[in-house]
Formats: sequence, C-alpha cells, structure tokens
Amino acid sequence: CVIILSLLGLFVSCSSMEEKRGEFFNRGKVLFEEKNYAKARVALKNAIQVDPKFADGYYWLGKVEFALKNLQGAFGNFNMAVELNPNLLEAHIDLGRIFLIARQADKALEKANVVLTQDAKNIDALLLKATALATKKEFQEALDIVEKVIAADPKRVEAYILGSQLHVALKRPKAAEDVLQAGLKAIEKTIFYHALAGLYISRQRLEDAEKIYKQVIALEPKEARHRQALARLYINQGSSDKAEAELRAAAAMDKTREEYILPLAQFLILKKRAAEAEELLTMFIKKNPGAYKVRFALGDLYLNTGRSEKALGVYQQAVAHDPKSPNALQAKNQMAIVYVNRKKLDKALEIAGEVLKDNPRDMGALRIQGSIYLARKDAVNAVSTFRTLVKETPKDLEALLLLGQAHRLNQEYGLAEEQFKKALSLDEKYVPATEALGNLYVEKKDFARAEKVFQELVSRYPKDPRGSFKLGVMYHLQGKNDKALSSFERALNINANFTLPLLEIVRIHLQQKKPQKALSSIQRQVKASPENPELHNILGKVAGGLGKAKLASGAFEKAIKLKPEWLTPYHNMASLYLSKGETVKAIDVLKRADKVKPNSNRTNFLLANVYEQRGERDKVREIYEQLLAKNPQDISVANNLAYLYADAYPTRENLAKAVQMAQNALAKSPDTPHLADTLGWVYFKQGRLSEAQEQVEKALATLPGEPIFNYHLGVILAKKGDHMGSRRALKTAIETGSHFSGREEALRMLKENESGRLDN
Repeated sequence: CVIILSLLGLFVSCSSMEEKRGEFFNRGKVLFEEKNYAKARVALKNAIQVDPKFADGYYWLGKVEFALKNLQGAFGNFNMAVELNPNLLEAHIDLGRIFLIARQADKALEKANVVLTQDAKNIDALLLKATALATKKEFQEALDIVEKVIAADPKRVEAYILGSQLHVALKRPKAAEDVLQAGLKAIEKTIFYHALAGLYISRQRLEDAEKIYKQVIALEPKEARHRQALARLYINQGSSDKAEAELRAAAAMDKTREEYILPLAQFLILKKRAAEAEELLTMFIKKNPGAYKVRFALGDLYLNTGRSEKALGVYQQAVAHDPKSPNALQAKNQMAIVYVNRKKLDKALEIAGEVLKDNPRDMGALRIQGSIYLARKDAVNAVSTFRTLVKETPKDLEALLLLGQAHRLNQEYGLAEEQFKKALSLDEKYVPATEALGNLYVEKKDFARAEKVFQELVSRYPKDPRGSFKLGVMYHLQGKNDKALSSFERALNINANFTLPLLEIVRIHLQQKKPQKALSSIQRQVKASPENPELHNILGKVAGGLGKAKLASGAFEKAIKLKPEWLTPYHNMASLYLSKGETVKAIDVLKRADKVKPNSNRTNFLLANVYEQRGERDKVREIYEQLLAKNPQDISVANNLAYLYADAYPTRENLAKAVQMAQNALAKSPDTPHLADTLGWVYFKQGRLSEAQEQVEKALATLPGEPIFNYHLGVILAKKGDHMGSRRALKTAIETGSHFSGREEALRMLKENESGRLDN
C-alpha cells in the first residue's frame, strides 16, 4: 500500500509539474508570436525554472533573445537546448545562423551537416549550408544546393534571393534576373520587386529599376517603403524634386509613424535645409510625444549644427516624458556624450552613473564611463569598467580594444596584448586592434615586433595610409629620420589629404634646422590638393612661425574662403597678428569669427588676450567673468581671471575669489606650471610669502627659464629680504630677452638692488 501510494504521489507530482511547465511554455510561445518579447522571456524562464532540463523551453527562450538582438543570450540557450536534446534540429539550425552572423562559416557548416545527417531533405538546413558555402566563396556548390531547394519547395522566398545573389557572384546577371522573375511568378512577394530593382541599379539599368518600383507602388500604394526606395533611386540620379515628392507622399500616409517621416527629414538635412527638417521633426514630436526615434534625430540635428544646448534640451524632454523607459536611459547616455564633447567630464560621469544605477549592464553608459576614466588616465577604474563591458559583450571588438587600452595605461602590457590579440582572433581585419598592438610594442621599445605589425598593415591595406604613417612614427622615435621621411611621404602619396604625415615631415625638417624644406613640403602638398582648407591652415601656422607673416595671413584667408564655418584659421590668424602686436587686425579677424559662430569660447578667450595686450583690463575681466559663468570647469579661464584679480584688482574680496579659483584649477591639473605660478602670485598679493615662494618654485622646477616665473620669484624674495636670491631670479628673467608683463619693473628692481637701495 505504501509503495502504491508513493507511486501515485509521484505520478500526481509529475503530472502537476508538466501542467505548470506547459502553461508557462504555451503562454511564452503565444507572447513571442505577438512580439511581446519581454513578457515571453519571463514566461519561458518560469517554464525552465519548473523543469531545468526542458530543452524546448531553452530553445524558445533562445528565439526570444535572438529577436531582442541579444546574440550571446540566444547562443547560450540554443546551446543548452541541443545539449539536453541533440535531436532538436531547429536549435542546431539557429546556432548555425548565429555562427554565420559571427563570420564563422565553418562552424555554421558543421551545424547544417549535423541536421542533414538526420534529415537529408531539411530545407532550413540546406539553405544554411548554401549560405555558409557562399560565405566561403564556394558559389557553384552553394548554387547547386539552392536549385535543389527551389525544386523541392518552390515557395521558399529566401532560396530565390540567395540563388540570384550567387549568380551575381558568378558574374551571370541574366541568370540572376531569371531566378528573381521565377520567384515572382511562383510567389508574388514585394521582396522580389526590390531585389530586381537592386539588380537593375547595380547594372545601371536605372529606367528599369524605376519601372519596377512604380509597379510595386501600384500593387501596395499604402506601403511607404516602396516610395522611399524610389526616392533613394531619384536621389542617386540627382532628381531631388522627384525624390522629395515621393518622400512627402510616404510621410503623408500615416502621420504617426516615425519610419515614414525620418527619411524625409534626412533628405532635407542632406540638402542643407536644416531649418525645414527641424520644423518637421519638432511638429511631429508635438503630435506624437512618444516618438523617441524622432526625438533622437532632432537631437542629432542640433549637435551636427553646433547647437549642443538645444540637443541637451531635446534629451532632457525625452527623459521627462517617460523617466523609467529604456528610451530615457538612451537619452541620458546621449546627454552624457554631449557633456563629454563639451569637456564637462564630471557632469558626463554623473549622468552615466545615474544610468548604471537603473541598469548596471547598460552598455552605452559603461562605454562612456570607461572612456572618461581613460581620458583622465584613471587606469584602475577604466580597467574595472571595461572588464564589466567585456564580460557582458565578450565578442564586442571595440570593448576588447578599450579594455586593452586601459591595461596599457596601467602598464599591464601582457594583459593589454592579450585583449588586442583576442579582438584580432575574432576579426583579423580589425585595424584599430592591429594599430593598438603595434603602438603597444613601440611603447615597450620592442621595435622589431612593432615593425612587423605595421608592415602587415601596409601589405594588407596598400591603399590605407595609416600603416605607412605608423611605420614613420616608429622610425622617427628610433632616430631613423630618412626611413621615417620615406614612410611619411608614402602615406601622403596614398592620400594627399591625410595631414598627420605632413605634420611629421614638417617637424623633422624643423628639428634638422631645415625650415625651407619644411615650408616646401607643405607648399607642394597644397599644390597637390589646393581645395583642402586644412593644408592652407598648416601652411599659415608654419609660415607664421618662420616669420613669413604675409604668406601666413594669405594661407589663413584661403582656408577661411574654402571653409568659412571653420573657426580655427580665424583664430590662428588672430594669434599671428597678436604676436606681431597688430591688435586692431586681430580684433577685426575675431569679430569675423564671432559672426560665423557667436560667443565661441575660443574666440572670446583670444579677444581677452588682445585686450590684455592693449592694456584694456576692464574688457578682459568682463570677458573672463562671462566665460567662467558659462563653464566653471574651464581651468584656463579660471587661471587667467585669478591672475587678473591678483594683478589688477587686488581687493580683499577679489583675492579671496582668486585663491579659490587658482586652487581649484591646480587641483584639476597639478602638473601645470602656469597654474602653480598663478596661485603663488595670488598668495603674494595676500601677503602669504612662504606659500607664494613654494608655488612659484614648483612652477620653476618644470620651466626653469620662464621669465614671468623668475620675475615673480624675484619680487617675492625681495619682499622677504633675500636680496641676493631676488637679484639672481630677476637677472634670469631679463636675460631671456623675452617680453613679459613686469619687465620694466624687473629692470627697476635690479637697478635698485645693485645700488643697495632695494626697498624691503
């Protein structure tokens, strides 16, 4: 009786478990078909929790993860499914598809063959095998399989599409067209119209492509993507009016669909009609507040037109609309990126931290956070962050690269090398990892291995100048200047507009005291690529440095003419005039820059320097105070304003502000000597002589010949009664021959010191 009752209990228990598992499982499949993937995932996980050895549960959970583009999760679940049930053929096929995505055709082929061994006529396995063979460029063998599939199942759309692509690869365009026409006859699917149009476009049969698009539009007049495809054809033909008409017709079909309006907005931006695009996107958001893709497109528009403040507003509104949604986290990541670009790293880090608090596995926030740590040379935190990123996405090439760079920063060269090689094992053509590996060897002074890596870049990518450029840098570091120059010239011959090798050529010639050669190198390059504004700007900088002011200003003007919206040549020309004391001309150039982009920080900063040279310190103060109010984190502005307060407006209140600003600036960049000198000068003005001396001597330890530092030390020592030390410092300042603020005072003090009348 006991045995019978026990067996009965076991039977009831198993029956109950199967019912519960089946309930969760069936619900998960229904939700999957409804594309409610989040809830489907929960239901299927519940089914697996009831029965951890439920192969079908893992398989369907893999399908959910695949639909959510979580390939790692999908792979893990499919793999578990076939371990529990090797006869689950669908799971083997889906694993093969993931191998294809990962560019592992051989493994995909293995999976196809596993299925075909058990079921030689399995259509999905045959198509998987054909696709894997096509990836391996075994086109004819793949085509033979496809033709068998079409014969066995004439309704398989993907077989016709793949067959057409294989004929194209085998250079049989007529056969490719015939296959698609046969597919269209067997199954009237619109995909065949688009495939035919694509084939005609590739053969420059543009009128035929246009006819095909018009046919499919007639068949499905309410399907926007057909009109959008025709619009793309018109854009490529240069028929902008026709393209716009199609895009507007598509957008008008449903004024609530983001995918209908976005191509029109992109077209308007392409045609430099940003104001119209802005109005279109803004109005759409007003009517459809949940249109996040449109919100992000508007944010991108503002960023690309230099309106980062407006972009921030768009992202903030996106967060406010639905603070808990994944879209809100994406918007916060976009905000963080804006702050990174504006050099407000603390704010960017704060926002990325908020995202990670809500979702510790947010890949975007981890990438931003780690990149900020890298920029700040915080190797420990960078390594920790990127390790988490790599753990979540072990096949993400960029994540592996970033982790390697963090290890390199931490001088963990073996670990860095391991990450770079891991990235290359996943994709041997990933150039950034190859470059990083070569750079690592250069840093270790392992020049033989570095040369081998860079030579491989040169031979593998003969039309890419980066390999030759990297070789040149390496040779230059070794003092092999002839080889370096040869490599840089080779890089320039590949791409005349690649300016980095040109800058290195100029640097070598100047180091060798061959200024005319440096200038000739640039002029030759300008002649080879006369419409490149960057080259004219470089010519201006080098000519200005060599005292050829007329040539320099002409080059800057040419750069401005070629690219009027680019502020750099304006700034460089203003600096040139400033160095010559031509302040009126400098102001004129900066006013031109301000018209191009009003209230640029760099423009205003240079304008303050001009007014400083003119002795108009009230104007200087006004500019610096405005700049600091806009960006309190700008240490250059804070340093200059602190110095100005101490030197020209030394009230007790101003000196208190100056100390705070100078201390904060130095804390952010403790190795910058000018910041230490400013703090020392402020201390001097407050009467804190020992602290003043300490800071100025700290600055001099880095730049012992800097005249202004020596002048400040001389004044401080004189005040302390150290006349001999003061005289030594003042003489050093004067003997440099450089002009500096306080030179006349230094001469007066020296004269009084020598006559023994220096005022204590």
